[in-house]
Amino acid sequence: MRRPLFCLSLTLLALAGCQTPNPYVASSLPEASVPVLPQQDPAAYPPAPRDWSRYRTWSWAPGAAVVSGGLDGQTVQQAVADGLDQRGLRPALGGARADLQVRARLTQQQRSEQYTDYYDTGYGYGGYGPYGYGPGYGASVGQARTRTRTFLVDVLEVELLDPATGRVLWHSAAEQASGGNSGERARTLRDTTRRLLANYPPS
Repeated sequence: MRRPLFCLSLTLLALAGCQTPNPYVASSLPEASVPVLPQQDPAAYPPAPRDWSRYRTWSWAPGAAVVSGGLDGQTVQQAVADGLDQRGLRPALGGARADLQVRARLTQQQRSEQYTDYYDTGYGYGGYGPYGYGPGYGASVGQARTRTRTFLVDVLEVELLDPATGRVLWHSAAEQASGGNSGERARTLRDTTRRLLANYPPS
């Protein structure tokens, strides 16, 4: 019985000697899974800046000039056309499709402003006797009066529209004093138009 037991022991020792460490034992935690990012909505991004240099010609939009307050539509249209020309925009010729449509509006509006006047009221006494002997005295009180002044102004508005969609691409307004005769107001209007269009193209 000793010989079979001896052989079994040798077999077990041989098997134990054949076992080697597993070289593929993990030495660290598995990598975390990559999170899935939500899809980006292209509409959420701001629109690209508008290329204003591609707008070179213009034409009047339907109902091009709305005028009230004594000046006629032709005067307003001429002032706006001259101002656009100074900004590098030319009228579309020969029925060509314009890059922009233009609409102008001149209205007379009422404005009011407050102002305050400050003044003193008082009295004094310079003594008594033929030579002013004796102490003198006096007093004064400061007062303020606030008043409201009402006046008229001409308000000019200019809109530049996309001919395809009718959407307003640019809008600006300026105002001027409404006093004087029609000739004086027309000359002032040309200056007001140049001041208004100085903001075009927007930076």
